Amino acid sequence: MAHYEIHDPLDVLKHEHNITKEVLDARPWADGQTEAIAQTVDFFKEFVYHCHHTKEEKHLFPRMIQRGIPDATLIPELTDEHRDGRAVIDEIASLIPQLRAGETSAMPTVVSPFDRHAQQLRAHIDKEEGRLFLLVSQILTDADKRELIEEFGKVESDEMGEGVHGRYVRFARQLTGHD
Repeated sequence: MAHYEIHDPLDVLKHEHNITKEVLDARPWADGQTEAIAQTVDFFKEFVYHCHHTKEEKHLFPRMIQRGIPDATLIPELTDEHRDGRAVIDEIASLIPQLRAGETSAMPTVVSPFDRHAQQLRAHIDKEEGRLFLLVSQILTDADKRELIEEFGKVESDEMGEGVHGRYVRFARQLTGHD
């Protein structure tokens, strides 16, 4: 199971936001290289939508509802944004076979949605860090935070598999030359 030196679940989520922003800043899809696009789709599917959003949707959000989140619209709004982002990435993923087959006409239908997705994801991260995280720090107990850290570790080790989270962190770091 993954073990964190970090003891605050917000620090884990902020770290993952920073890793995601590194990929968004690098824009590996913009050069039109099919394998870079495929790797970036994989990063978003697995690191962002499988790992990070699972931590939020299965663990953080229910805990916040249990504790009585004062902004009743925020969690449904964020969950809808997660769903919309997954749909865009799934749409892009469906075009990868065409790109691999050499159909260059599919390239504009990949780059534009990727850029739109990047803009939406940045706004989503800003919303989480500006609104959600403030509420988290106000309503979660120390026991909640310890339990969430354990649950986050299980997402990484049990749902993703040992070492997979680190592989995506290395991918982002390599894109930005921080490896």
